[in-house]
Amino acid sequence: GLLDKEKYAIYSLIFVLSFKAAPFHNSEFPIFLGLSSFIIVGISLGRLVRHSVFTNSNQDNFKEILLVKKWILFFLFLSIVLPLLSETYNPFVHAEMTYSYVHFICYIIIIILFIDIMPKDVTVIEKLMLMFNLSVFLQLLSYVAMKFNLSIFPKFLTARSATEISYYRFCGLVGDHELIVDCFMMVIGFSSWFIYNNKHKTISFITLITAIVLGIITGTRSFLIVFILFIMVNTILILSKATVLKSKIVTVILLLGLIVFFFNLNFFVGKIDVFQTMYNRTLQSMTLLQGHSIDIERFANRKWSEALPIVIEKAGFLGHGAFLSSHFYDHVMVPHCIYFDVYSKFGVIGLLLLIILFINILKMSYKIAKNPNMSKPKEFIFFSLVITLAVQQLKISALRSVNSILIYAFLFMVIYVLYKNPRKLEFEN
Repeated sequence: GLLDKEKYAIYSLIFVLSFKAAPFHNSEFPIFLGLSSFIIVGISLGRLVRHSVFTNSNQDNFKEILLVKKWILFFLFLSIVLPLLSETYNPFVHAEMTYSYVHFICYIIIIILFIDIMPKDVTVIEKLMLMFNLSVFLQLLSYVAMKFNLSIFPKFLTARSATEISYYRFCGLVGDHELIVDCFMMVIGFSSWFIYNNKHKTISFITLITAIVLGIITGTRSFLIVFILFIMVNTILILSKATVLKSKIVTVILLLGLIVFFFNLNFFVGKIDVFQTMYNRTLQSMTLLQGHSIDIERFANRKWSEALPIVIEKAGFLGHGAFLSSHFYDHVMVPHCIYFDVYSKFGVIGLLLLIILFINILKMSYKIAKNPNMSKPKEFIFFSLVITLAVQQLKISALRSVNSILIYAFLFMVIYVLYKNPRKLEFEN
């Protein structure tokens, strides 16, 4: 199995997963200088040196993981070959294309290594979930450093401003105010899971509240939308399955509290400055849903229907392989929607594989929720979290950052392990 030093390294890896490019300030430098990638490569090399990478008991014994790894290897093959067949996106045409070509191939290699080193034990996975939740305090520290202009801290965050309304967009250690929403939703999901299962309840409550507050501070409407969606899906599932009246009452109270908060944002705006951005931008969007001409695309600030024919025309049937979304300039929607992003790289085949993966993850998380060993429908949290993050990907593509991809890969690994170890999911109430 894993050595203790390897376990500690993996704990450190999960704790710093929200770094986009630490320990350096520039988030665009090559991937192998990234802290998370450095740890992943280090662990992999260490295991290879002691000849355990192919022999220890931690290796893949789940057929679903093996299948996903085959898909990723297929993506690696397409990433290398497709650009070489393109006259427009050939990596040797322009230096910037060469950088993008190598960069994205490194993305895929890192994901493969990440899957290899991840433990397959429920107990260890729970510790990793807790470590991921604790990383929200790194985000809190970065906000405090920005708020009070503490020069003793590295400049991990970036201020954003708009022409119409003056506001700051908190980006945290991820370096992007939209990608950081994924991180906060994961903390909210994992913290809720621990609280429902009577594990690490105090620290989970603190990380839950911290993630919600920081999510609002980001100033992005995406957080408000996906957080409400997460609450609504959980509410519907729990109310339909819960046999204990207490569970239903608590769930309804939480939902009503969220609704009251949403419709009284103007009160909080007058009292707390951090709600100003969220309130102003949400108010602008809500006006687009009023009247007879409801405009969903303008409400979401995403032109999906305009981008679709352009992406299909430019990418063709197979796509253009190993290019970061920021280097696919044919339409601004590509880096803002993972489905367009994947299509631009891997065409119809890649998009179908992504959808199949998403469906399989939903099936597994639903089976966890229906586990007869569970006395309450606690595991619906994972089902709701997967749906929420899939919707979030309509507005922002995780492919923009290797750490965002790893955050999603970690969620999938958690679901895999819990799905394959149902007998270990029994908890004392």
